[in-house]
Amino acid sequence: MVVVLSRLLAFLLRPLRQPRVIAEIVSYPVLDTLANMGLLFFMFLVGLELDPRSLRRTGKKALSIALAGISLPFALGIGSSFVLRGTISKGVSEAPFLVFMGVALSITAFPVLARILAELKLLTTDVGRMAMSAAAVNDVAAWILLALAIALSGSNSPIISLWVLLSGAGFVLLCAFLVPPVFRWMAKQSPEGEPVDELFVCATLCTVLAAGFTTDAIGIHALFGGFIIGVSIPKDGPFAGSLVEKIEDLVSGLFLPLYFVSSGLKTNVATIHGGQSWGLLVLVICTACFGKIIGTVVVSLLCKVPFQEALALGFLMNTKGLVELIVLNIGKDRGVNLSSAILMVHKARRNGLPFSNRGVSPNSNQVVVAFEAFRQLSNVYIGPMTAISAMNSMHEDICGSAERKTAAIIILPFHKHQRLDGQLETTRTDFRNCGNHYNLESLHLKFWLCFLDSAGAYLCECL
Repeated sequence: MVVVLSRLLAFLLRPLRQPRVIAEIVSYPVLDTLANMGLLFFMFLVGLELDPRSLRRTGKKALSIALAGISLPFALGIGSSFVLRGTISKGVSEAPFLVFMGVALSITAFPVLARILAELKLLTTDVGRMAMSAAAVNDVAAWILLALAIALSGSNSPIISLWVLLSGAGFVLLCAFLVPPVFRWMAKQSPEGEPVDELFVCATLCTVLAAGFTTDAIGIHALFGGFIIGVSIPKDGPFAGSLVEKIEDLVSGLFLPLYFVSSGLKTNVATIHGGQSWGLLVLVICTACFGKIIGTVVVSLLCKVPFQEALALGFLMNTKGLVELIVLNIGKDRGVNLSSAILMVHKARRNGLPFSNRGVSPNSNQVVVAFEAFRQLSNVYIGPMTAISAMNSMHEDICGSAERKTAAIIILPFHKHQRLDGQLETTRTDFRNCGNHYNLESLHLKFWLCFLDSAGAYLCECL
């Protein structure tokens, strides 16, 4: 990537009669600038996926799990930071280094967790909903602590640090009052079923850049500006999802690889050598993983969650991703940690997404493609949802979703298949028994339709 960028700059500077060495000198600062800009838009997407209203609906159980999932690894991170500061991180600032290490080891990668639950079809299960609620609370608490760490590392004067925190709080309140009305107006100007106007997309990107510039001028990192704008945008209707579709490919396909290149150039792998360094590596890995898992499992059991679900919550809350690398890089730029600590904590996939089996193609893709074509041809809005349920309780999830969404139609797989002679044969009685559980009068539905299941004996789709 650096070679391509240097060659491109050399080609652009050739009419000015500049030598190639100038392009090679300029290429790295340009690469770093593009990487930081892409990271700003990535944090905007992270905030766009986080609905603040979900925090208000968080139950006591999910709140307790979230607090346990961040407090124990945060305390263990502070403890391990004393060991690191006395060995490989001598000469760094004490208080900011403690907070940075605590945040880096206790944060949960909310975007990665959401994609994992979606791929495993666990979003609508009790474990999935509890994990998402706890991760959202964990994410917000971690970013607040990170803002505190950045304010402490910016100056040795407590008055200046207090001013930075108050200015940051004022910026958050300003965005909370000004951003939602503006984007609600944009959403009204974008009819459902039609693409978002390019003018609105450009205005959104300019707003993110302006917010990043403002928070950087305040003394907090520019990433907070993009994150706050993303959180402040209303999540009602398809407008927020359309923004994600417009921006996500550009960010994940172009800008994030540049950030990984820039981060790799800053990391010195050669500093990890000898028994002491490898021992510290094991210490940090154990602290980052087992602290989160043990804290989540223990509190989940105290909240009377079954052991299997508590263990699943522990592993889900231990999801790591790009956010931890961002935290450590911010700390390195602020001079509060060293590059060797960055390598110890982060080992994730390059694009920040979870690993998936690309060889598996679910049968439901055919149904989704058909409805997507219907949406584009008929200019209607379709909101897809993924759920997994047992056959004996599937009707409860379908009825609950239909009532929440005020659905006008429910489409279920038919329990009979057509034979070669044209006769219908009952192949799966569980489909028929499932249909007998529905109370149509309580749902106030206008239509009730069944369609023939031609995608296989194990397909159970409800739309």
